[in-house]
Amino acid sequence: MDKRTEAALAPFISVVVPVYNAAPWLPAALESLQAQTFTDFEVLLVDDGSTDDSAGICAEWCEREPRFSLIRQANAGPSEARLTGIRAAKGEYLAFMDSDDLLAPGHLEQLAAAARQGHDLCSCGWQRFSGEPPRVELPNAPALRVVSAPDHLDALLHDKALGWGLWNKLYRRSLVQAVQWPVGVRHNEDLWANWRLFRGAQSLCICPAPTYLYRLNEASASSRPPTPRDLRDHMTVADAIRADAAGGPAEESAFAFHFEKMLFLYSMILRRADQTPYAEVKAELAERIRGDFARGMRSPRLAPAMKAAALLTRFGGPVYGLMCRTLLK
Repeated sequence: MDKRTEAALAPFISVVVPVYNAAPWLPAALESLQAQTFTDFEVLLVDDGSTDDSAGICAEWCEREPRFSLIRQANAGPSEARLTGIRAAKGEYLAFMDSDDLLAPGHLEQLAAAARQGHDLCSCGWQRFSGEPPRVELPNAPALRVVSAPDHLDALLHDKALGWGLWNKLYRRSLVQAVQWPVGVRHNEDLWANWRLFRGAQSLCICPAPTYLYRLNEASASSRPPTPRDLRDHMTVADAIRADAAGGPAEESAFAFHFEKMLFLYSMILRRADQTPYAEVKAELAERIRGDFARGMRSPRLAPAMKAAALLTRFGGPVYGLMCRTLLK
């Protein structure tokens, strides 16, 4: 088969799904993929060394659904699993899905419609759920919002509606293949990847409907209290983004994001009843906040609420610690 024929047969979207010990939720996730109203897609299920029946469930689905295929590998973490799927993908665009989440039937349809307007990146809303998933209908005339470079970098760092996850976005595959995929961290790796992907994009199209359904799963890593190593992963990602943005149009935006992140991580430690395991990280965060405090208080990108948090972090003492343990989850 020559390259022109292969390109003509390639799907418009490749959906990459890293799978690790997700047997209780996989059938529902795969059913939601099969039920998509948009049909020109393939699904790459990357089993990352599961020890439950996840690989067996994936194999059964691949036998009856020709658009699905299974790739097995030794356990290497979600970033490496995504990389495996990216290498095997044939679609013009790439989407990602976590194996315990669901897609509303119109999820790929709204993203594909936006992508066909020529955008490198497309994003949609999402909803958290536990128990029965919500029903989502696509609007008849969606009000798409287009954000051009470099403003899309500011949107990534500060627009909560956009989010940092890979899972509610669609990426031109050539864009994904052109960047170095970040590895070595297991927390906040989605944001690090998105920063690199957004840096190479010219435009972002934001779709309004919240068609990605994010399951609140007590067994997931995001539901467990952070370890000192987890917090250092967050610091590594924030440091990398700030350093990469230095001297460019997003420098002030990246500084504000970095300062906010240090404040947030410090507050996470203050929420713990026993802070002894975090003593070293806590001291380092306090030093960083102290060093950037004056610039943070002058920053036009730092919201008043965050400036108040900075003041409390610096001067609130035990009272601020009590507030964090009492008021923050």
